[in-house]
Amino acid sequence: MRRKAEHEASLFNGTEHEDLANLAPTRRTKRQKDLFANKQPQSQTKHDILAYYLKPWITIISRHFKKAAYVDGFAGPGACDSGEACSPVLAAQILSEHGGGIEIHLFAIEKRQEIFRRLIENLDPFRNRLRIEAICDSFRSALPRVIKAIATGVPSFFFIDPYGYKDVRFDDIESILRLGHSEVLVHFPYNGIIRGLGVPAVHDTIDHYYGQANVARTLGKATPEEKKDLVVTKFEEGFRRLGCYTRSFEINMPWADRPYFYMVYMTREPIGYIIMNDLWMKLEKEREELQSGGTISLFGIESLNATQETLMDFLTSLFAGRTVRRKAAIATALMHHRSTETEVEKALAALAVEGRVKVQSAQKRQHGLCTFR
Repeated sequence: MRRKAEHEASLFNGTEHEDLANLAPTRRTKRQKDLFANKQPQSQTKHDILAYYLKPWITIISRHFKKAAYVDGFAGPGACDSGEACSPVLAAQILSEHGGGIEIHLFAIEKRQEIFRRLIENLDPFRNRLRIEAICDSFRSALPRVIKAIATGVPSFFFIDPYGYKDVRFDDIESILRLGHSEVLVHFPYNGIIRGLGVPAVHDTIDHYYGQANVARTLGKATPEEKKDLVVTKFEEGFRRLGCYTRSFEINMPWADRPYFYMVYMTREPIGYIIMNDLWMKLEKEREELQSGGTISLFGIESLNATQETLMDFLTSLFAGRTVRRKAAIATALMHHRSTETEVEKALAALAVEGRVKVQSAQKRQHGLCTFR
């Protein structure tokens, strides 16, 4: 019976919901039951970041585009047993409510068959408002098909929340970022990477995850204190070399004030990066207020650390003698300094007063250029 079930399951790898009746039943493990019974604090934190960004993202996209795409790479059941919405249903709620009537294509990928059944049931109520394509397959197998289905120039947002690091490779994310107007929010398994550095048998898998040869061996030689920063900055560096803006969000352990995992955002779109950065700073402020009131939050605190003078010096030294897009200059400054768009705008205004930069008129500022002396 077990072999027959496995054979039937293999036949429907990559199926959509129309073939749901043919899927072989699978049994949920105790870990899966615990994971999907109620939303865990760490999951709530990830979903808070997702929800905070998706609302302004789809609102802005709907003003300038006729289509958009959202992809949940490891969708899960869509909702916990308690009824709390998980990432695909949460995204469907936000996109259908704030989409402004444009055509939105939602892809939900889930390879575990019994969980896929629940995913279909939980997404069905949104089919009259969104174009939903649920895929029962692994993320890596389904990704080429999804990328092909997203038309060139259509804005897309990918939420990648895998169980560890073996099911995602650097090359996968790189292929997403080749799409025009694409943005990615990926779960970076900090603790899993730290443990894996001490296990030579998984070093090749870690190297594929980073897209860098021998990176696991290099990181393994670092001191514990060095590893805390290096494991995530090395990951971001790979995408920055591709010309991407990246931002990592530290999420602490529920039981200890130290990193549990990171959420890493990446895009080639400076406006998207600026919005994500400012939303994160808003979350930082809320966390500080919660902690001062005695409430525990999992967000790692990152205070503003850039003075106006620091930002001015950075901008003039990096862009001296160059003409760059205003938003690109702001995003670059934010990627290197913990600050906000407003503060960088003030630095640019001060430079303009001093005659060290020429900026376009206020009416054209969003897509304007800055010429640095």
